[in-house]
This record gives sequence, structure tokens and C-alpha cells, in this order.
Amino acid sequence: TMLTRSGRAVDPGSVAGKILRRFSFGVLKKPPSVRVAIFWTFGLRGPHLDRYIAYLKTRRYAVDRWMAAAYDLAALEAAESAGVRIRQVRSELQAHPPAELHEHHVPLNY
Repeated sequence: TMLTRSGRAVDPGSVAGKILRRFSFGVLKKPPSVRVAIFWTFGLRGPHLDRYIAYLKTRRYAVDRWMAAAYDLAALEAAESAGVRIRQVRSELQAHPPAELHEHHVPLNY
């Protein structure tokens, strides 16, 4: 479905849709060219959060993201001054690399 700037849906297969697709005249809403997603884990310190992070340390996608992440010192200091604790999982992984990484869910033993 195509959307006009006013939010009206236009069937791309209709006559109007074919005309607008070819000669949009600036009427169509342009999709954003860059998208950003941010995923955070929030939780109280304790065994549940520790277990969840231990589980994520077994997942390839999570480890790859942590290893690619870099926090700038000013951002870390701003978080700390606001009372937010940033757990440096990347440093934990560098000190203790996981023995095995999984592509899919594999439950941890209790």
C-alpha cells in the first residue's frame, strides 16, 4: 500500500496508484531512508537479570552486538551522573569469552 502525505492509502495496482507511482508530484509520503533501533535491557540488579544476561551471552546475535558496541566516555559519565548503571558486557566477554554461541534458543540449566 502506498500512502499520500495526508496519510490516505492508495492501492498501487489501481489507476491512481499507477499514475502516482510514475508521476508522484510530491504527493506520496516518502519512506524514511535511515532507521535506527535501540534495544536495552532494564532490570533491578539480582539473580534474574544476571541469568538473562548469562543467557544472552550464549546467543550469537547478542554477543556480536555487544562486541560491536562502543560507548563514548561522555555518554557513560552522563548516565552515571543520572544514576543509571551501564553494565559493560563487552568487557565481560573480552575477559571471559563464551565457550559456545547459539543461533537459536537453547535454555540454560537451573
